[in-house]
Amino acid sequence: MEKLSAQLEDFKNSTLLIHVGKCGGTNFVHKFSKFHKTKINKIHAERMGEQHIRRYSNFILLTRDPMERFISIFYSYIEENRQGLLQYYKYFNSPNHLAEALSSNKNRKYALESMTKFPHITKGIHWRVGHCIDTLLSLLKTHQLHIIRQEHYNNDFMKFYNYAAKKYNFKRKNLYLEEIEGYQSPSKFKNKKDRFLSSPAKSNLKEFFSDDYKILSKLSNETNEQI
Repeated sequence: MEKLSAQLEDFKNSTLLIHVGKCGGTNFVHKFSKFHKTKINKIHAERMGEQHIRRYSNFILLTRDPMERFISIFYSYIEENRQGLLQYYKYFNSPNHLAEALSSNKNRKYALESMTKFPHITKGIHWRVGHCIDTLLSLLKTHQLHIIRQEHYNNDFMKFYNYAAKKYNFKRKNLYLEEIEGYQSPSKFKNKKDRFLSSPAKSNLKEFFSDDYKILSKLSNETNEQI
């Protein structure tokens, strides 16, 4: 890898990506590496802590609606053929089937067990940053925390990219839309039927991910944007 400019080195050493699974983090890291031949520091398998806040001065937080994230997790693990999960896929044949079972007298216990076996499901945004959310909210006010929403990925990516290029004075690329677009779900799962959630399923997921929704609500209130 070629030697980084002093500006990019400064950017790299001061920036941390808070990677919540299935929110576009892998795409973000890959794209920035492609554009500027540098890797962004990230936390993925651990919680955000005071040690990170002391070390870095810029933070990128990736977000996504928990229900959409749930659907993505369900299908991505099928694609990856994750061992240890096949028994649950044999029983629950769709995200809707699993979500509805969360309130079923017959299947609730097995549904809850299934949900806890999917690592990305149990390690959402509340698990990642819930214990330090007040600190993160204060960083929003000082423009040190940058939120990239999966639902507005292209716009939020460019907003952060332009900010970083200006602040750290590195030469920005003239990017085309297709160069920054986030990862799309496998074509075999783009059918609306595959991604359908009934009203009971949505209600159950709203309750199951209630802590995640509370974090997103706090971020929305602070930014005056829908998150």
